[in-house]
Amino acid sequence: MDNPIWYHCWVQQRQQLRNLKLKDSFKIEVKALLRYYLPINDPNSHSPIIDTISLFQTSITLPCKHIFEINHKDFLRKYLGNSSYATLLTYGSPHQIENQSCEIIAQLRELYISHASSHGFTKSSNLRSKSFGCDVNISIDVPIDTSDEELGAQEQLSMQEGVKMVPASHKDVQSLKTYKLPQQCQICLEKFYGEKEDDDDVEITAMPCGHVFHHHCIIQWLQTSHMCPLCRSPLSTDNKRKR
Repeated sequence: MDNPIWYHCWVQQRQQLRNLKLKDSFKIEVKALLRYYLPINDPNSHSPIIDTISLFQTSITLPCKHIFEINHKDFLRKYLGNSSYATLLTYGSPHQIENQSCEIIAQLRELYISHASSHGFTKSSNLRSKSFGCDVNISIDVPIDTSDEELGAQEQLSMQEGVKMVPASHKDVQSLKTYKLPQQCQICLEKFYGEKEDDDDVEITAMPCGHVFHHHCIIQWLQTSHMCPLCRSPLSTDNKRKR
């Protein structure tokens, strides 16, 4: 079963509404956040939010009377800039964004009506129109995909946790050979690892004496000499010298 993408929105006023008039405006700061959550199978627990990314932040000036006149489904499409609205469409369908528009307008209406019930309207035309600040927050909760590599890593970790780990013996650890890798091959005098991306595929060969060379360099050398180029330590030969 696919995990859903959740949409949340809420309106917060940034100042007390006083002497509210129909020609006044809401100065709205719209903030959209993308929140990645980790799906869990427990319906009684909240899925933890793993990461949060800011999608956009923009300002809208909305006359108070428009919250009753505008088609509430069209609020975000009409008042957001094209790029911000397109960003929302990236994560949701037009129908889902319309639902968010309806919820935002409903909360703005409730804020307006609540103020009118407590303080009444000011009808005097002598007063200048004002702007009242409020925030509209939109969060889009997207599940983290754990179906492929991440799920495989989790399964591997679970398997490792179920296996009792046994350390190697001290004797075998001490018997491991340690080599110091010089900066360059002493046959061709080229560095073992350069700055090219494909330098990770360089083949290096160690002699029994411990000296290391480019694989192709030491193979070509040993085709003419059976001794290490540095310390003259010999390797076995196939043919015995004639007496």
